[in-house]
Amino acid sequence: MTDKDELEKCFLDRISEPPEDSGGGDHVFSREYERKKQRLIRRASNGCHVPHLRLILAVAAAAVSALIFAGVRVLRMPGFAGVQRHDSTRFSVQPPDGSSDSAEEYYSVDIPEGMRLESMSTVPEIGNYFVWEGGGRMISFSQEKAGVFSPQIDNQHSKYTECTVNGSNAVMVKWDNSTMLMWNIGSSVLMMNTSGFTDDEVMELAEGAQPTERFTLGFDSPGTEYRERPFTLDGFTVTDRSESGGVTETLLAGARDIRVRQCAPEDYVPLMDMDFFEMSRVTLHDSECWLLRWIDEDEYAVVWEQDGCVTEMSIRADPPKVNGAYDISADEESVLSIAGKLMDAVSSENG
Repeated sequence: MTDKDELEKCFLDRISEPPEDSGGGDHVFSREYERKKQRLIRRASNGCHVPHLRLILAVAAAAVSALIFAGVRVLRMPGFAGVQRHDSTRFSVQPPDGSSDSAEEYYSVDIPEGMRLESMSTVPEIGNYFVWEGGGRMISFSQEKAGVFSPQIDNQHSKYTECTVNGSNAVMVKWDNSTMLMWNIGSSVLMMNTSGFTDDEVMELAEGAQPTERFTLGFDSPGTEYRERPFTLDGFTVTDRSESGGVTETLLAGARDIRVRQCAPEDYVPLMDMDFFEMSRVTLHDSECWLLRWIDEDEYAVVWEQDGCVTEMSIRADPPKVNGAYDISADEESVLSIAGKLMDAVSSENG
C-alpha cells in the first residue's frame, strides 16, 4: 500500500474524538463540528460501508421467513437479505446484472423549510451522503451502490415494518423519536434516517426522492458590490497574484503553502470537481464556513462569504504521524487555524 493509499484509507476509516474549543485562540470549532463530521461516509476502500448512525433493530420473526443454523439466522425479505446474530443483523441486496461500479444517477430529497445542509460526502463507488438539520429535526440521506450496501443493525429496542416506496421494496425501522427507511431501487439502495418526523412525513419525503444534478457549492449574492480585497498574512510570503474571470488568486509560501481565491458570490466555482469529497459546516470566529476535503487529491479547502466576497483557502493535506498512524484531526485543526488567521487578515484590512 502506498503512502497515498494509506492516507486515504486512514481518512475514510477514522472517527476521531471531538477537539477542545480553543477558548479564543487561533480558531473556534462549532460544538457540532465533530458530531456532524462523524456522520460522513468513512468506509469505501474495503468494499463495505457501515452507516455512522447506529441503527437499532429488534427482529420480528413472524414478519420474515428464517433459516436457523449454528446460532445464525438468515433473514429473507422482499428486496433484502440479512444475517442475524444475537446482537446485530447485517443486511445486503443483490446487485442487478450488468450494474456499474459507480452511481449512474444521484438522488436527493426535497428538504422542508427551516432545515439547512450541515454536511455531505460523495464517493463515486458508493454514492451520496447528506445531513440536514433545523427546528430540532434531522434528516440524513444516503445513496449506496447495491454491491457495497452492507449496514450492520443493532437488535435492540426497535421495531421494523416492511413497506414499499414508489413500488420499491423497503424496510422502516423505528426507535425512540427516530425513524430509518431503506428502499431498494435496483442499482442502488436509498437510506434515510430522521428525527422529529412522523411516519407519514418520512414516507412523503422518501416518495419525493428524485435524481438530481451533481452537487456543487455555491453562494447567493448578498447584494453587496464586490471589490478586490488584498491582504497580508503573518508568517506567509506572497509568491504570485493573478486575476482571471473575476477571480483573484494569491499564492503564499510559509510553513505550509496555501492558495487563496477571492471573488463575488455569483462567480464562485470550487477549486476542484465536487467528486470523492466530504464537506462540513464549521465556525471560525463566529462566522460560518465550509471545510472541504477532496479525498483522492489530498487537498483541503476552507470557504466562506463575507460582505459580498467569497474567500477560498486551499492547502495540501499533511497529517502528522502519531504512533505510526496518520492524525487527520490534527491536520484539520492546523488547516482551520491557518484559515482563522486568514479570515482575520481579510477582515481587518477590509473592515
